[in-house]
Amino acid sequence: MNCARWYRTEKTDELLPQADHVVNILPANAGTERFIDRRRIGLMKPTAIFYNIGRGNTVEQPALLEALQKRKIAGAYLDVTDPEPRRRAIRFGRPRTVFITRIRLGA
Repeated sequence: MNCARWYRTEKTDELLPQADHVVNILPANAGTERFIDRRRIGLMKPTAIFYNIGRGNTVEQPALLEALQKRKIAGAYLDVTDPEPRRRAIRFGRPRTVFITRIRLGA
């Protein structure tokens, strides 16, 4: 069985076409803004599932949604979006392959 492995960001373009699951945990900073962009999304295989539990601005969200709508990747689980709040983040029909966690604030 293959286990999860950690790699340096310099290997991202080489590894994306091989990955079944891509998990983004990047923090928000100048070096990570739109790190997962249209080009990198295009490197993912059609059966890949993308997870964003990092920061919303690390992903080029319109490109991600387009890839999902055109079935260029299999699905996405988003704990964060850009922009927040989430109800404004997805402006056009959300594909059924996108799952967004619900956040409840307050007690």
